[in-house]
Amino acid sequence: MCNVSDIILLQETWLFKDDLPLLNEIEQGFSSHGISSMDTTSEVIRGCPYGGLAIMWGKSLGNTCKSIVHKDETRLMGLELFVKSSKFIFFNSYLPYCYPNNHDDFISYLSKMEDIISTANTPYIYFLGYFNADIFKAHLFGQELKQFCLDQQLIRSDTLYLEPSTTYTYMSQQTRSWLDHMLCTSSAHSLVSSVNVDYQTLTSDHFPLIIELSTCDAVEKL
Repeated sequence: MCNVSDIILLQETWLFKDDLPLLNEIEQGFSSHGISSMDTTSEVIRGCPYGGLAIMWGKSLGNTCKSIVHKDETRLMGLELFVKSSKFIFFNSYLPYCYPNNHDDFISYLSKMEDIISTANTPYIYFLGYFNADIFKAHLFGQELKQFCLDQQLIRSDTLYLEPSTTYTYMSQQTRSWLDHMLCTSSAHSLVSSVNVDYQTLTSDHFPLIIELSTCDAVEKL
């Protein structure tokens, strides 16, 4: 993916805090920043690894990029990108699993996204990643996400470019679901030239979304 992208957003990296420098060893031409969700408070770590976010960006972008990380936040992290006089913000999102006990947490993160929109000071805002919300099924979090987009006047860009009846980004032995999305402001959406799911690349149990933007020669692909 480093060969075809300028910016890569990763969810479920499963890295401990001390392992985060490994992100800079993936590809020489990329810089990175990551946050860990791994709980190291107990002496013995049990069970499957979980969580974690990272953003990688090509060094060819120079000094135009700056990561955005809020204290103690493990489900949202951003990247500011300056192109000439315009600021673009990409937020990597990993929202809670769709389960009734997680409903309050899910709503809380939608509120955090609302705060980001109101304080970003730019019309170019993108939320991408693993939302744990299937908006085309009878899915509690999917319906909440749809209403949030209506309330905040966000455009679900991926759903405008892809066919709901055949698109999925998550696959298990039991089901296929469209849980990964791209939400953006109207100005940000106007720069989207294509959205695709890369079904040739299976990362864990998800397929990556490939988004192409037509901002300028300096930034062509996300």
